[in-house]
Amino acid sequence: MNKLNKLYETLTNDERIRLYINALARKDDYELDQLEDSCPRKRYVMADYAFTTKKVDALVMTSMQMLDSYRAYTIATTALIALIAVESSEHELDGEIEEIAREAFEISVAKFKAKEHAWQEFCDEAGLDPKQTREAFQIDVPWGEDGISHYVTPLMNEISPDAKDVQLFKGQLHSIWGRSKN
Repeated sequence: MNKLNKLYETLTNDERIRLYINALARKDDYELDQLEDSCPRKRYVMADYAFTTKKVDALVMTSMQMLDSYRAYTIATTALIALIAVESSEHELDGEIEEIAREAFEISVAKFKAKEHAWQEFCDEAGLDPKQTREAFQIDVPWGEDGISHYVTPLMNEISPDAKDVQLFKGQLHSIWGRSKN
């Protein structure tokens, strides 16, 4: 055993994960193996593995869905601000800017609505309460009671989600949920 291998055995968890992430980024399979092989082995008693992974999967998919919704919310909000600015301006490019801003707003709202529809449908199929699941992980919904909802809601009502996007997003949720079998 060389000196480097002995050093791997003395790493703290924080040092090991930093080296692991760096090796992963470099695609250094040798170092990844060294870090894994030198990691201390322990035995644990824990809750059922399938249940534990399902809990993690629930957090991952809820977080993923909400991050995507916030992305769409941010783009739509930015586009809405641009629309408001264009309406109060008299610039010669206003027509083009308004068209681009309106299109960005409509696409973002349609994506947001598709995410929401997919979430509702997925939760129904999985036997979960969508609102309660978000609350369990302390995740808020954009365009809720606060913020710019009183400006956005009338505009959102005119926009429908794309059915293909709903199915795509729902499929993503099911793929995460289905990783851990009962």
